[in-house]
Amino acid sequence: MADRIPEAFRHRSAQVGLGLGLAVGAVALIGPLLTRNPNATDYAHQLLSPSHAHWLGTDEAGRDELARTVAGIRTSLGAAVVVFMLTTTTGFVIGSLAGYVGGFVDAIASRIVDVLLGLPSLIIALAIVGALGVGYWHLIFAISFSGWAYVARIARSHVLGSRSRLDVTAARMAGIGELRLFVTHVLPAALANIGIAATSTFGDTILALAGLSFLGLGAQPPTAELGQMLSDSRGDLARCPWLVIGPGVAIVTAVAAVTLISDAFRDASDPRPMRLGRLPRRGRPRGGDGGDAGDGGDGGDSSDAGDGGAGAAESAAPKRNAALEIRDLHVTYPDGTVAVGGIDLSIAPGECVALVGESGCGKTTLARAVLHLLPEGSRVAGSVDVADIDALNVDRSNIRRLRGRAVGYVAQDPYAACDPLQSVGRHVNEAWRAQRLTPPRRDAARRVEALGVDRADDRLKQRPHQWSGGMLQRATIAAANTLRPNLTIADEPTSALDAALGDGVLKAVRDASRSVLLISHDLRLVGQHSDRIAVMRRGHIVEVGATADVIARPQHPYTEALLAASSPAPAGPRAPTSPDATTASPVVRARSASRSYRAPGGTVTGVIDADLAVGAGEIVGVCGPSGSGKSTLLRLLAGIERPDAGDILYGDTSAWRASAGRASAGRASAGRRRPDYPKPGYVMPIFQDPLASLDDRWPIWRTITEPLTARHARGAGAARDRRRQVARDLLDRSGMANVALTARPGELSGGQCQRVAILRAVVAKPALIVADEPTARQDVITSALMTELLREAIGAHTAAVIVSHDIVWLRSLTDRIVTITDGRLL
Repeated sequence: MADRIPEAFRHRSAQVGLGLGLAVGAVALIGPLLTRNPNATDYAHQLLSPSHAHWLGTDEAGRDELARTVAGIRTSLGAAVVVFMLTTTTGFVIGSLAGYVGGFVDAIASRIVDVLLGLPSLIIALAIVGALGVGYWHLIFAISFSGWAYVARIARSHVLGSRSRLDVTAARMAGIGELRLFVTHVLPAALANIGIAATSTFGDTILALAGLSFLGLGAQPPTAELGQMLSDSRGDLARCPWLVIGPGVAIVTAVAAVTLISDAFRDASDPRPMRLGRLPRRGRPRGGDGGDAGDGGDGGDSSDAGDGGAGAAESAAPKRNAALEIRDLHVTYPDGTVAVGGIDLSIAPGECVALVGESGCGKTTLARAVLHLLPEGSRVAGSVDVADIDALNVDRSNIRRLRGRAVGYVAQDPYAACDPLQSVGRHVNEAWRAQRLTPPRRDAARRVEALGVDRADDRLKQRPHQWSGGMLQRATIAAANTLRPNLTIADEPTSALDAALGDGVLKAVRDASRSVLLISHDLRLVGQHSDRIAVMRRGHIVEVGATADVIARPQHPYTEALLAASSPAPAGPRAPTSPDATTASPVVRARSASRSYRAPGGTVTGVIDADLAVGAGEIVGVCGPSGSGKSTLLRLLAGIERPDAGDILYGDTSAWRASAGRASAGRASAGRRRPDYPKPGYVMPIFQDPLASLDDRWPIWRTITEPLTARHARGAGAARDRRRQVARDLLDRSGMANVALTARPGELSGGQCQRVAILRAVVAKPALIVADEPTARQDVITSALMTELLREAIGAHTAAVIVSHDIVWLRSLTDRIVTITDGRLL
């Protein structure tokens, strides 16, 4: 948060708020040195109008109004600051404790907060002042007593949500202690939001103090206080209206300053760099190539541009009536990184053009440039025409209408694309509401059913987290094509789908769309559905041509490398494990484990009677249709979720039973909140959603090497320089040599975030790695690098269970593959 404070004050509203706040603060601090005694009476000069001697006139006792206003500001702001500190501290401590500890503590704290928030705060304050008596400090206590509950509710909410975040789960499983987890992961994220919430109540506190002082419950005469001054002026207001100017302007100015500054802090606290501002600035980017930024920052390597012979760039002649026409497009991020450097690309009506390339080469940046979804401050040069509309020069009201009707977008991360508080059905129908249209009855259900989702009417009532990644990806595809746009931009639409379903989904995308820009790294799938292929590297298109020609006769060396890596070699010989390693004392064993979930419309089955044992040095692949229970099985094996029936064993020890005598043989014990691992860091997960599994406030070197800081780890407490060197070496090996160690997850592509998550698991050196689609967002070249790194890390002493829809890739890595269908292992 601290490093984003300067960014907050770049907003004009924040600058105005800061100016007002400084003015009020200067008056409070310096004013008493320049004004008269605020309590000095002069009955010979009562109720004088403003003059050079008394700038704001005098009151009924002849006291200078300017001096009393300055003194009143000091009194009121001092009380507001004390209330702010008391409410924020009390609310933060109680709310954080309730959210993180949970159980009985949470229940008691929540009931108290509910009672306090259920009653009007001013009524509570009036009751306390009535019991204690009027006075300055009594009023401060009364408002503090009723005000801490709001901060506690916010603190509990954020801490409770942070406790179950994927990055917190990964750190806990790496062996990081609970106190350190709270201080390093939960607290920083919660503090920013709690601070913003508390700051937003500062203005309310000023108004509450003024209101109760107006009733005579605060500071007593002759002490000057803004509310009391307004009350004293009531009798003379008709004759002397200037008496309200000083205290009134002071109250309004202080509240406005706090409100504007708190809004700026709220905007700056968002760690994602993709906040949208004005339309991207037009202008030629600075010369030179940048490093990696966002999803597309490998920078433009000019040596790649035009190296593909005649097919490397398209003709510069304009094509009328094209679905998409991009000419000489340059995109520069606010930090100066050139993510796209001079791209020409056109898509004819009814055509599907595939854009392929390594992770971080600029594919998604190009799509976001077309849709005006670049970070605020990005600079864009060139032209982008969508159905003969100049998209870069369309004003904001028209670009909103352009999206959905003219252009549909399938985002790379389906979870990030959906509002977690809304149903999936609402997301699918969002395009209708954005255009102020009424969706036809069962339109959303028909669309997702056509994409292979069963029981669509019930499923669409669920929230995004209740869907598997592959199922949610199909829902986003349905949402993008709701209004049958002229062009659909699909960013890795099949990255979490098995090959058979991915083929059907792409066919459905083509049927529902008039033209398609298909962003993918899956050359095998692209070759079956695209009319042309454009190969992108380091911000440039190095080759473009008909699909058959590019695949059969590639012109650029990078295209040849992509094609060569698209068919993984079979797994090489591995060190043999003990014959009884799997059966006698496996690293992990699922024994008749079952898991189901409650959902609208009934119960959703995750896993049924799963039996699986994995020994040291063994790599087991899990494949199956989307929604079949693959991810649920991994969560059970990792101890992230507890089975409803059956058991999970690590070695010979039950993960969930508190003791050998507790719980029946067929049911998991309800006595444990978390599994009993043989040692800290025993299991390390690689989650399907890589961005959510990384702390978005941490630089990536810190995330990668966090397992080294656990007490059980070799080299625990490793020096900062050593940790940075470890991270640098691993990033270089994984094809991220040009990525800065200080980069944050929001500045990386999805594939790069996935690599960071894999590297963290490699550093942890656990006994068991569970990986959910670990290479789904990787291009084939990078996938080969990460496959070799995983194989080396697993070695002869680590077990691994890897879920993937890519059966060919699984065969290249694993010792055996099991299939799961409808929750049952086959």
